[in-house]
Amino acid sequence: MTRLLCTLLLLIPLTAGAAGGMPGMGNIHAVTLKHLEWQGASTYDMEVEGWYGDGLRKLVYKIDAHKMGDEDTETAFDLGWQTAISPFWDAKALIRHADEHGTHRTWIGAGLSGTLPYFIHFDSHLMTGEGDALLDIELLHELPINRHWKIESTFELEAIAGDERGIDEVSIGFRIGHESVTRFTKYIGVEWQHSPIEDTRRTAFVAGISYWY
Repeated sequence: MTRLLCTLLLLIPLTAGAAGGMPGMGNIHAVTLKHLEWQGASTYDMEVEGWYGDGLRKLVYKIDAHKMGDEDTETAFDLGWQTAISPFWDAKALIRHADEHGTHRTWIGAGLSGTLPYFIHFDSHLMTGEGDALLDIELLHELPINRHWKIESTFELEAIAGDERGIDEVSIGFRIGHESVTRFTKYIGVEWQHSPIEDTRRTAFVAGISYWY
């Protein structure tokens, strides 16, 4: 896993350097700590994503980590290339390496992200790996209350076809956060999760931080 992470980090400047050679591109690098949060019962979750490019064409990467109690940390690394296909929509090709409880799997596929009516952010991926297919969808809506306070609503769905077939997880969350002028947000909320495949349900109060620059 450490070797894979180092490889991904090395690929970022190499690919970005190649993009920088394209005429008319003014490249910038942006990183967001989407959340680092406690989800109750010794459960923690982290999501970091970033991109390098000119906004229309860019290298994108994402790191997910999830730990529950004494279980091994589940991690996923995404690396891909994203390009604008309309004023509000982007398409991307990507590779994902996931480590779940010591089981490693590599996925390849494509994604689509953009803005739906009422400023709902849409992000989806359709991927394949080792004979299985994976679909994940995320919807996010932010409702500003004033200059600093906001309410965030999320819906996430993950479905798999292969050895296991059906909806792997559905998650619905609500968070209220306070954002300072330093782009730092503190928030609390609640998240409801359901896994039809494993027949489990979980409701957790969450608290965390996010930061972007």
